[in-house]
Amino acid sequence: MLGGGTQDLGAHLLRRGMSCVAGHHRAAVWLMSCGGRDVGLAVLEERPDHLLLYSIAVTPTEQGRGHGGALLDFADQRAAALAVAEIRLYTNARMVDNIAFYRRHGYSETGTRPHPSRAGEMLVDMVRFVPPLVPDR
Repeated sequence: MLGGGTQDLGAHLLRRGMSCVAGHHRAAVWLMSCGGRDVGLAVLEERPDHLLLYSIAVTPTEQGRGHGGALLDFADQRAAALAVAEIRLYTNARMVDNIAFYRRHGYSETGTRPHPSRAGEMLVDMVRFVPPLVPDR
């Protein structure tokens, strides 16, 4: 982690855009840039026993270039740094491409539930178990 809430991931640079506390949880928006341009973001909520991947997004013109996978790798790093063993997320069941993307990156479905504000729609809950951070020697 670099100063000012910035993390260098090689070709990608992430910087903390905004943080807030909602209830008992702390959330942060991380902005990803590549080649000096903003290409995506991740919204991560720190929970006592897991990291909630609330949202990831990559600008449409930058999709298919590995930015989404880099954002998921960053979430793994944050979870390991926070010493939580899992990352959880949920997505609309109609987002079959997103569900397939998360599966390719090691997420497993744990169940479905009704969407709390969209009658007739379902959410898919998913989880990825994160190996502990190995300290540098």
